[in-house]
Amino acid sequence: MPSVDQITAAVTAYGAAFAARDRDAFLACFSADAVQVDPKPAPANVGHEAIGAFYDGAMNMAPDISLYVDRIIVCAEQAAVDFRVEATMGGTAMGFSGIDIFTVNDDGKISALTAYWDPATIAPR
Repeated sequence: MPSVDQITAAVTAYGAAFAARDRDAFLACFSADAVQVDPKPAPANVGHEAIGAFYDGAMNMAPDISLYVDRIIVCAEQAAVDFRVEATMGGTAMGFSGIDIFTVNDDGKISALTAYWDPATIAPR
């Protein structure tokens, strides 16, 4: 089972890679066979190629999209992460909040990530 430090480091690296718009670092956070669902109940992205396509779509949505981790709660091999996303779209500052559930493997890599947020809550900030 991964340690609390490994889980926290994986979540922190994920947020930092997203903020830096660093695709390689973002994908390095995930195991090769990782499963990502964002948001639930969207179809799963399985493996680096599919997760990379998801990342590309998110980065292409807005030139200044940012992810903020407000709180990390670790329990066993998982972390519940309270997050916010903010972006400027068409000159308007927009955002939404949600919860991510990360599962981290013994190597400190994200093996599963499910995001819980409602697209209907994207609103001007």
